[in-house]
Amino acid sequence: MIDIKNKFLEIMQKYKVVILSFINNLSIEAICKISIVLFILIIGSLFFTNSQSRANRIITDVFYISDNIRQSYIEKPNFWGLNTQKVVKEKIIDSKYIVNDKIITNNGLSILIGRGFQADTLMFLDNTFDIVINDLDKSTCISLIEANITKENIVKLREISLKNTNGVFSFKWGDGKYSLPVKKYIAKDICSDVNNSLLWTVE
Repeated sequence: MIDIKNKFLEIMQKYKVVILSFINNLSIEAICKISIVLFILIIGSLFFTNSQSRANRIITDVFYISDNIRQSYIEKPNFWGLNTQKVVKEKIIDSKYIVNDKIITNNGLSILIGRGFQADTLMFLDNTFDIVINDLDKSTCISLIEANITKENIVKLREISLKNTNGVFSFKWGDGKYSLPVKKYIAKDICSDVNNSLLWTVE
């Protein structure tokens, strides 16, 4: 809430002279109408910024956790036997993410590790693993799919998949509508209002 207030004050201060000059030449009715429009635009902008910032923090957690796992398996030929329970039991990842025998991001989202949306145990010769987050609302779904992924992390990514009532959508490297890196604004048409599951396949 403090961030939103500071952002609002920063915007108002930046355009103070222009706003005052413009207001002096307007009627009361026009000022009221313009103020309402400006308020809506500012709140919308602040909400989007805050939502995207939250998504970027979640993505940071996802790849930090994946790095912990990759480091743990660096001397092994594959990820055979890897699942959520193993990660928790053997404390493969930073302990701050392990809460009540679950893997929880800094934003409070539960993460599963394994293969597919059910996070099944990885089998012999599996050289990639999946990180899954379930029960996402539409706003969070869109923000996470379209979140910025650093160059360092993008090379570790094999695929991003989405599952909901609209179906299953996979973003892979190559050409096509659903390709990596994810195109801007594409997620709004495929994320449902509730019960979205996102999966990152990491190698």
